[in-house]
Amino acid sequence: MTLMAAERQPPIFKRRDHGSERRGVFSVPADINTLAYRQEQSKQSKARLLAKLREAQRARTETLEAIDLGNKALPAYTHKHEILANIDAYKAVILGGPTGSGKSTQLPQYLYEAGYDMTVVLVPRRVIADGLGERIREEFTDQLGRDKAENMVGIVHGERVEMHNDNRVVVMTPQTFNVMEKDIKEKYGDKKVAIISDEIHEANLFTEIATGVAAMAVQEYEDWRLVAASATHNSETLQKTFQMLNKDSYVPIINIKGRPFNVEMKEEPRFSLMEVYAKVGHEHQKAMLFTSGKREIDHIIDETIAELKKTDPNASKQVVFRKLHGELSEFELSHINDPIPEGHRLVIVSSPAGMSGITIPGVTLVVSDGTINRQELDEDGILGLVRHYLSQDEIIQQIGRAGRDVPGGVGYIARPTTVMEDQLRKRGKEVEMPQMEYVPFSEHDSHAPPEIYHTNLSRVVLTVAAINLHFSDINDYIPHPVAPSAIINAEESLSRLGALDDEDKVTKTGLKMNHFPISPELSRGLVEAKDAELRGERTAMHLARVALIAAAVEVGGLQDFSPDKPKTWKALIRPEVADDFMAQHDLMSAVQGLDQLETKELFDFLEKFAIHPKRLERAQKVARKILQVFKMNLDNIIVTIPVPDEEADIRSDFTAGMIDLVYEEAGRVYRKTTYKNIHGDETATKRLLSLRSVAVPERGQLLAGIPRWYEKQSKDGLKRFDVIEMILKVDPKTVGQYAMANDLLVGRLLAPQMDGDRIVERQQMMFGSIPVGIPVKSESLELIPQASQDVLVERVLEKPGPRQRALREIAEELEWYQKAFSDDILAQYRQIKAPEYLTKESIKALIQKYAKSTRAMTEIDRRLGEYSYSKNITINRYFDEPSRRELRRRSPRSIEVAGVGVLRVQYDMGTPYITRTAGLSMAQFKAAAAQHLTLADGRKVLYQVEKHGGGIERLTADEFLKS
Repeated sequence: MTLMAAERQPPIFKRRDHGSERRGVFSVPADINTLAYRQEQSKQSKARLLAKLREAQRARTETLEAIDLGNKALPAYTHKHEILANIDAYKAVILGGPTGSGKSTQLPQYLYEAGYDMTVVLVPRRVIADGLGERIREEFTDQLGRDKAENMVGIVHGERVEMHNDNRVVVMTPQTFNVMEKDIKEKYGDKKVAIISDEIHEANLFTEIATGVAAMAVQEYEDWRLVAASATHNSETLQKTFQMLNKDSYVPIINIKGRPFNVEMKEEPRFSLMEVYAKVGHEHQKAMLFTSGKREIDHIIDETIAELKKTDPNASKQVVFRKLHGELSEFELSHINDPIPEGHRLVIVSSPAGMSGITIPGVTLVVSDGTINRQELDEDGILGLVRHYLSQDEIIQQIGRAGRDVPGGVGYIARPTTVMEDQLRKRGKEVEMPQMEYVPFSEHDSHAPPEIYHTNLSRVVLTVAAINLHFSDINDYIPHPVAPSAIINAEESLSRLGALDDEDKVTKTGLKMNHFPISPELSRGLVEAKDAELRGERTAMHLARVALIAAAVEVGGLQDFSPDKPKTWKALIRPEVADDFMAQHDLMSAVQGLDQLETKELFDFLEKFAIHPKRLERAQKVARKILQVFKMNLDNIIVTIPVPDEEADIRSDFTAGMIDLVYEEAGRVYRKTTYKNIHGDETATKRLLSLRSVAVPERGQLLAGIPRWYEKQSKDGLKRFDVIEMILKVDPKTVGQYAMANDLLVGRLLAPQMDGDRIVERQQMMFGSIPVGIPVKSESLELIPQASQDVLVERVLEKPGPRQRALREIAEELEWYQKAFSDDILAQYRQIKAPEYLTKESIKALIQKYAKSTRAMTEIDRRLGEYSYSKNITINRYFDEPSRRELRRRSPRSIEVAGVGVLRVQYDMGTPYITRTAGLSMAQFKAAAAQHLTLADGRKVLYQVEKHGGGIERLTADEFLKS
């Protein structure tokens, strides 16, 4: 079948039943009506481009050098002249082409031949950077010789730095580019530079940020160019970004057609992927089976073996099964392509992690169940993992793993795999859970949701601030801009940790935090520890301990929590340990030096104590990077057991970054204690301690931790669990001290008391629900005259600051929905526990309130930012992203009418109508009515006209045409 993108009505997702929780630092899409503009590409622009192409091709033909770089067998080569001519003519170009077409390996060679002094290739993962860099080196060496090509290609990322002054191509990860961008500009600002943002279809978070940073640099320098390369790009989204860089707002799109070997795609809605393989697998020496995540892989292997045995009891003995998922260690991953015994077939059962970046040579069969486990943020900004359908792009990526290097590739889309739960067993038999329905390829979403909309934004905001930019500066340049309210909430979060100042510029503390490859909450604790060490209050051993703890917590802990794994890791933890931070300390200490063991001894140890190999590997890498910042070497450290006072210091330092993640008891459910955030009100989400936690809190103990949620299948359907993981015991006095140091306390007025012959008001300073210090007398505020307040309010409304603008954008979107839909329709999409609608009037009321106690516009805007953060005000508090997409689809602001043009649509209590505007003749207005316009959801558009006796009326198309 032909792979064609198709539109479908997105499903109405189940609404989340949660309360307010301040931990909502997450990004949401900016309003589509301010972003999805697309200028028409003029005939003149296209004509000029064609002329340039012909001229460039003539010139190249006349002056072609002896060396014509590139693999002429790849489809990319047939587009070589077209690609270079477009890059020469325009600052930003989009390059598409299927997997294996050569776009990634060939373009850097073409640009070198075209005289570019430096080509920077950005790829989303280290493993891709290594593989692509090595491949480009090989091809240069084959064509130019080892002497000339020896230092031509550099490879740079967090674990590898291979650079040379003679580099003409450097492959790097996006985060590395963000760090090096300033140096690249200083060295190559006046030279010819091309930046290739590769694999952009993945909508990787740091790729988006790096693309935005690169776009700003390309706009600054005349001879710099930006190329977005992708197997399955979203051209409309990229055009919107790149139009700002190109003259005439024209963005060339070059699509490389073909690949060395084509792959056929088939759909099998009646069969599972196990059944499909049992039917056709004998025809293929190597196959890949794709499912949603790691948990399903073992089940699929067992069921595939069972299916094979149905036709031949010995058939499965001729099949070698291997697992491929994102949690494999580098050692395990290195053996994925090991030879198989003669006469056997290879089946690799993979999570979506295997769809890109890892090449399995010789694969001719791919079977996918069309699903993926995605991280998803709820309206509180809390991460969870939910099973979704793959996008069309992702299915194409998976199917494209077949026939990359050999002919005969074929791919199947099977029905989703049934999820089996070990916890639900009846008399030794698995209980089958409700199954996701099969969705035809044409009905899958065209593109995967961008990662930036499902990620805590604070870390990337800090990364951008560290290169002296505001995130709002690059927001218009990234492929998927986010709402201003999300940026402001992230900046407020970082400001509360001392990472940004009042102008949202990075502080010394923020710069120190940015050196660590971990979340801001953990990096703030490391900065606190280092500063205390410089004051002589901490030891080098203390720094080593906090580095190990932070690394382990960052990766989610070292334990392997797979259902079949015992909890033998508990033997490595001291009996008196009562929280997860100290438990990770003990586990990291226990595994020190294991890398010196022979491979078998190492894996025997990890298996015996149920330590997760991949998480251990990642934690040790992160620990090395942290210790490198501390100028320490992990191999030279022997961590000792801390005494109680040293443990208290560790908890105190980490508390510095966890102050907004502190929880208090909130009652009991099913004999289990629940907790809520100290900043939450009575509607705040109640959470249980994770079953993975070792925490043993005392009655009334305050806890800091990472909020999470997950859904679990049961015989009654999906059940939601809200939990706290990676728990740290905290002291309320310490929490209050950090809050006071960051000027985060709020006074709560107490009952007035007599002091001698005077009545005095007292206030208790509070941080959330934690009282800080003793009650103090409330100083009388200067009375600001009402007239002055009125002038200030009027001025603030006339010249809104960024925080007010962000709130007004939310209010305007909400107002649009309220006009476009009736209350009963809107209620179907609205979050169940959404707060009252934010309105322009409620924003004005806040400004009036703040004007009673300040005379400064900037102070009012600052308080609006605090309010937004404290109440977690984002559009997702009211409507989640799928609901917003559907509401916008159903309520367009304009419609294009054949023969008439684009007409603006207005709404009144859910009724759409159009009005004749200046420049639109009555004949055109009637021509529009003659087409009986309807919206995508079937609502008929009315026509507003003036009554003969005065006033206005709205008529149906038939009524209007008869009038």
